[in-house]
Amino acid sequence: MPFLVPALAPIVAEAVGLGSLGLIGQGIVGVGLSFGVSYLSKQLQPKSTTSATATRGMQLSLSYQPNGARQIPIGLKTASAGTFTYHNVFGPNGNDYVELVYRLGDLPCGSLIGGYADGKPLTLGDFDDTGTVTGFTVAEYPGAMWVRFFNGDWSQSADPDLVAHATGTGYSSNNRGRGICYVRVTMKYNAKLFKNGLPAFLWVFQGAKLYDWRQDSSVGGSGSQRWGVESTYTVTGNPMVISYNWYRGITVNGKPLAGMNVPADFLPYDAWTAAANACDEDVSLKVGGSEKRYRAAGIISSDADNVTVIRDLMTSCAALVADASGIFKPYTGVSQSPVIDITDADFLALDAITYVPKKSRASLVNSVFGSFNDPSQMYQSAALPPRISPDDIDADGGVQLSQNYSLTYVPSQTQGQRVLEILRRQERHQRNIKGKLRPRCLRLEAGDWISWTSARYGFVAMLFRVVQVSVDRDGTVDVELAETSDTVFSWIPATDELDPHNPHSVGSGGEKLQTVTGLHVRAIVVQGDGQEQLPGIEITYDPVTDATVTGLMVEFRRVGDNLAIQRQILTPGDGEYAWVEGVQGGLRYEVRVNLITTPSRSTIFTAWTPMALDSVTEPHVVSVATTVPDGAITPPKLSGQALLELQMGTALASLQGSVNARIDTAMSSVRAAISSLGESMAKNTTLIRAVRAQSDGNSLGVTEVLEALNGVSGLGAQWSVSIDNNGNVTGLVTLSGDQQYTQFSVLADRIVFALPDGTGAKQVFTVGTLPDGSKGVGIDASQVIFNGSIKAKHIDTVSLGTISITDPNNTSTLNLATMSWRSTDGKRVFDMKNGILDWAF
Repeated sequence: MPFLVPALAPIVAEAVGLGSLGLIGQGIVGVGLSFGVSYLSKQLQPKSTTSATATRGMQLSLSYQPNGARQIPIGLKTASAGTFTYHNVFGPNGNDYVELVYRLGDLPCGSLIGGYADGKPLTLGDFDDTGTVTGFTVAEYPGAMWVRFFNGDWSQSADPDLVAHATGTGYSSNNRGRGICYVRVTMKYNAKLFKNGLPAFLWVFQGAKLYDWRQDSSVGGSGSQRWGVESTYTVTGNPMVISYNWYRGITVNGKPLAGMNVPADFLPYDAWTAAANACDEDVSLKVGGSEKRYRAAGIISSDADNVTVIRDLMTSCAALVADASGIFKPYTGVSQSPVIDITDADFLALDAITYVPKKSRASLVNSVFGSFNDPSQMYQSAALPPRISPDDIDADGGVQLSQNYSLTYVPSQTQGQRVLEILRRQERHQRNIKGKLRPRCLRLEAGDWISWTSARYGFVAMLFRVVQVSVDRDGTVDVELAETSDTVFSWIPATDELDPHNPHSVGSGGEKLQTVTGLHVRAIVVQGDGQEQLPGIEITYDPVTDATVTGLMVEFRRVGDNLAIQRQILTPGDGEYAWVEGVQGGLRYEVRVNLITTPSRSTIFTAWTPMALDSVTEPHVVSVATTVPDGAITPPKLSGQALLELQMGTALASLQGSVNARIDTAMSSVRAAISSLGESMAKNTTLIRAVRAQSDGNSLGVTEVLEALNGVSGLGAQWSVSIDNNGNVTGLVTLSGDQQYTQFSVLADRIVFALPDGTGAKQVFTVGTLPDGSKGVGIDASQVIFNGSIKAKHIDTVSLGTISITDPNNTSTLNLATMSWRSTDGKRVFDMKNGILDWAF
């Protein structure tokens, strides 16, 4: 039974053959600049999308609109079902053969590579020109299918088969299809081979021939290509070459078809050459071999807006293009060299900088998904292996924040992975800075890289990409900078390339810290205003530049202990920190450090890092007996009692020094309060506050007096608190001072310093009435004299007076004053002074 094709007739009833396809002048789109210039220099960069549209990517569905938007195929291997343009039947029975014409592109293209019929690949054989039909035979349909391809050259002739077999359509040799790339399929009816009727076709072919300035010796390249001489153009898959042609404008026989009309002078030769060359670099593959770094393939519709076309092409190579008042410079997705090194001094005002160290939650990305046109699946849009980082999810508070990219012109799964990884890593570099630079930065353009060393923000030679820049009339430069790094574009196939059938998670895109590095610990001594010295600890570490780290937690403990004391560092970028609080002298400490992050994420402490084996903290030294010159009194010149009391006094002085230090701190606050109050009062101003209680004729009162004096001898001030009993002062504390000195006086029957003992307070040092009721100065030796602090060498050359020694078991006593030894039960006596030796058994 011959082919039944009447159903196709209404669809193409208005078509009069390929003659209508030659009117390319009717397909002109608006030309001219489509980018605004509201900024002197800004960039167009990749943008996430959810899916491809009908005018982007491969055309996999057959179109029935012969007069629709023009189609521009691009790439070394692109696919299209085409536009059904013409049909005809002929043969002995009138419809034994059917001829179908599919328009693939509206400008000269390369050659036909292959095709599919009903999803099965076609094997093209030899060219057959011996019978009724001409064309390449198809092995899958022997004697029943022939294919002939016309690439759209302006000089091409009409298809002789269509001319010879035309029936009543007016088709002639004038229907050449100039500038139209199309394929004609002839099929002979065969019930066995065409069980389901006419098959659905998909054609694979080389895209448009375009101009490559690098092959034009007249503009600095090497080759015979010339702009405007379309016969010299060649097929290309380089996305930068395709973008360049779109900027300049796509033409057929000199007539504009699509794109813009940007002069060559607005497309800097060096910038475009560097970008195109980067796309042509070879990149190794995990399975072996290599491929070009970036390639593009697909169909661009002439009704697509220019911004969308350029953005899609730039996304295919992870690139951006900068618009500097109509000068367009591309930056391919590879690491760039900084054009200038700056410091904080290059900003006119550091305080005027808008510094955003971390993106908002709405802008954060820790997972990326994407799709590409998979040749192994008949160029259908296929999912790329998702690139998900648990580390980044953890850093963002445990929430997966995704972005999707439809790589509409990417024909390679491995290239798609590289693009997604660049886009993912770039999202993890979060710093954004706006400020005003000095005129020496006048040559900066959007897309340029700079290196910035900042003492204020704590980073060294950090790389930033210029997002946009404008120049003021005074030559100063307003810039917006986005953090970047070489690691964004690094690629190690063995680890970075994922198995599409068994993908795995990836590491952090921003290389977020998990712990502090480079930790070192040493003992230090802090010198006071006088001879006081305090033991301390200093740590150094690698300065933290991670914007998500807001502080450091420090723990320190004595080596061998389990109990640690914590401190917090609020400026993690300093790289060093020292402290004395909680540090005792003569001990060896160890330290560990952890990160404090916002938002909170899992981090780990460093290992406990001790001081050097021979390093301990220096003792706490307090100035004692400052009126006696150093070395004036040596131990041999002191009696044993004096030496013991001096040692006890030294221990007491150490305690007093600690207490005095706290008093000094308190008094500093008091003096500051008095000074502040004095500034607000007139000269010789006195402020008195008093409270009093009376009962049965008796009275008790507390009076506080603050005075600011301006006497003959100069300015002075006094603060006092007095306690009176029936008018008699029983307690007085006075703090007075002038320009010469300050005096602190206390009138009291008893001065007590106490330490908490868990249930109340334990009396340590008393002046006045002692716990036993006696008068004098009392010290709780268990608190101020430590075991082993009095050594034998301190008492070996002096007299100890009436000191007696009792053994721990209280069985005998040695009296050094009488030089006698006596057992507690009195049975054994040895008295050297009186010559008595009594030994009873």
